[in-house]
Amino acid sequence: NHSAISATHCKGCGEPIPEKRRVAVPGCTMCIECQNFTDKRKKAGIA
Repeated sequence: NHSAISATHCKGCGEPIPEKRRVAVPGCTMCIECQNFTDKRKKAGIA
């Protein structure tokens, strides 16, 4: 959904999400580091 509103701060670590990421990934709620960590956990069946 390209009209989704991105979070300004990561729901994982609380750090600000860079504007470039918020524009590139509409509706994102996590910084790239936390998103990668979450994705790895999902692939491993942990999440």
